[in-house]
Amino acid sequence: MNIINDIPKLKQIDRLLRHAATGSPKEFAEKMNVSRATIFRIIALLKEEFNAPIHFDRGLNSYCYKYHGKIVMQWIEEKLDTE
Repeated sequence: MNIINDIPKLKQIDRLLRHAATGSPKEFAEKMNVSRATIFRIIALLKEEFNAPIHFDRGLNSYCYKYHGKIVMQWIEEKLDTE
């Protein structure tokens, strides 16, 4: 995965998750133009690296976040401890 080229895809995935609009794993894969295996890898990555509370809601037939929120990537300046 080339992260720079996939930022728009990451934003789309986050939007679909926030709106519980992924559909089934097969439908999600079709929406993202990737394989089901790739969808499972992406979900695992988001859970592991971003601590994203993603789960599959059978009632909605969609992956979604357990809590309201979104993935945000930004640069944050840190003050160095000079002592």
